[in-house]
Amino acid sequence: MSIIFFFAAFGLVAFFIVGYFVILNAWNNIKEVEPKAMPDVYDLPNWEKLNPVAKQANRELNKMYKGKMRGELV
Repeated sequence: MSIIFFFAAFGLVAFFIVGYFVILNAWNNIKEVEPKAMPDVYDLPNWEKLNPVAKQANRELNKMYKGKMRGELV
């Protein structure tokens, strides 16, 4: 019976020691964050038009992703 109390006490002590170090580490690593300007969400990149080969590849990929090529697969 005393061995159970020994391991229970050891577990409690280990739990508090580990918890203390976790809290201490978290407390010492608190840093102030500098505010940043939010990016403009309406600032879209200037996309170039696709060439005919890229357009065809895009169409085929869209068909594949939508599952419309079941009979066309080799």
